[in-house]
Amino acid sequence: AYGKYPVEAIATMSRVAYEVEKSLANTRITPTVEADVTSFLSRQAVASSATLGTKAIITDSYTGRTARYISSYRGSYPTLAICHHEHVVRLLALSYGVIAMYQHRAESSRRYLITGLEHLIEAGLLTREDDIAYLGGSFGEGHGTSFLEINRVGKIIENYSSFELPNLEEANTCN
Repeated sequence: AYGKYPVEAIATMSRVAYEVEKSLANTRITPTVEADVTSFLSRQAVASSATLGTKAIITDSYTGRTARYISSYRGSYPTLAICHHEHVVRLLALSYGVIAMYQHRAESSRRYLITGLEHLIEAGLLTREDDIAYLGGSFGEGHGTSFLEINRVGKIIENYSSFELPNLEEANTCN
């Protein structure tokens, strides 16, 4: 976009990117990634949209690793990455299908999940009748994702005070 015709250059690049993304929508991409729990659960979260009809994936993240894995599987629904560090939001800005938002540390993973659901509902990307996939971790920063929760949005919101996630509900137990 540098030179005599920057507007035209950006317009052309935008059209090329649009066409490439459109052609990838019908192509099954199987990226080569590490054989670990985070990769496996990320792949299953993306597969849940085709198999179970989930409409979004939510993950809370210190490093953005889980969101990048999810992005590599090119899901058809959005991934919301709730980031604990502002630089991770910037890092994820170029990840396919990822909406990254910064949130201060919360008292529990439940709070991260509810905040994410509220954000997606306000943006018109989810309804209370939709199912979502939530990826989280049980052992804190640097230990990766260790569980996948699939549930209905309305059910989670209605049962907020008693809704339990398998990570001991401590604020520092995110992936």
